[in-house]
Amino acid sequence: MKSKVLFVISALAAAASSHGVETAKPATPAVVSGPQVTGLFRFVKPDGMTVITQGAISTGTSGIVTLTMAGSDAISSGSGRCAFNVKYDEQSATAIANTTNRLYANDTLIAQNTRLDLEANKLKTIWTQPYLFAGVNNVRIVINADGDKPSTGWIRVNVTGSCGGVTAPAPAPAPAPAPAPAPAPKPPEPPKTTTPPAPAPAPAPAPKAPEPPKTTAPAPAPAPKPPEPPKTPAPAPAPTPAPAPAPKAPEPPRPAPAPTPAPAPAPKPPVVTEVKYAPGSSQWNQLYTAFGYSNYGVTQLKGKGYKRYDELVYLNAAITKVVNDKVVTQSAFNDLMAKWNSFLNDPAFVAAMKSAVPGGDGKK
Repeated sequence: MKSKVLFVISALAAAASSHGVETAKPATPAVVSGPQVTGLFRFVKPDGMTVITQGAISTGTSGIVTLTMAGSDAISSGSGRCAFNVKYDEQSATAIANTTNRLYANDTLIAQNTRLDLEANKLKTIWTQPYLFAGVNNVRIVINADGDKPSTGWIRVNVTGSCGGVTAPAPAPAPAPAPAPAPAPKPPEPPKTTTPPAPAPAPAPAPKAPEPPKTTAPAPAPAPKPPEPPKTPAPAPAPTPAPAPAPKAPEPPRPAPAPTPAPAPAPKPPVVTEVKYAPGSSQWNQLYTAFGYSNYGVTQLKGKGYKRYDELVYLNAAITKVVNDKVVTQSAFNDLMAKWNSFLNDPAFVAAMKSAVPGGDGKK
């Protein structure tokens, strides 16, 4: 009886081994309703195809992948910040239009993509150019940032190097100070007056009138004594003349009025030097990349019904003129790159380029 049981068990085992047993595959998790971040965070070269480094985006704050990027691979750098070409993916279980994605590094906004439309259950690749800090960056990817239930992903990026940039021109020298007005001439001193003449001397006292001589009468005769002659009165003294008045001192001359100082000349406005970029600078390399892509787009999309084709031709002509001039001002550079980035973020442009270049992703 025991031998029969062993035989049955052996037969069953042989039958199972001959037919093989399929292992159950893990079920694919369903996509959560609304836009969700997914897949890899990729750093790519300017050709848009060559991946420099990549890592899985974590939806939690534990087990975050750390990527290392050299500052020399940046498409632009300055003031301790480096810009890179980056791609990442998102997907939504339902169609949604006009969404916004934002990227933060150490809680500082470094990139933003707007007017994003997603089809239901269709993977969408986002292109952007974040300006990362030199050193460690804790990058937070926020999908549908303005929606009710945004999706958040994490990746850590270590940027080596200093991310130095173009040195700003020295400020214009300050205008020379206005010359001080000439001092007013000193009024002449009044002439010194001469000493007034001495007062006239007091008149001498009038001389005393002489007394009349006394006559001596002869010895009196026995006759009666003759009467004495009357005395002559003394003449009145002459009046003292009044002293002459002292001469009036001359008035000193009045000083001439001080001349009015000439007005100070108005200072000249400082000379403002406009920043310009030439071949060899990081900004010129970025512009030249846009020049090559726009040339290719004008050639490949001609007659393909792309609605913004005329706008693309106009932008390509403007970039071509700057390239031929071999110099571009900072304001012109910012304007041209803003217009070019509007094409990179235009789903219709990316789709048109994909159809023009089989197997591509919108860039040559």
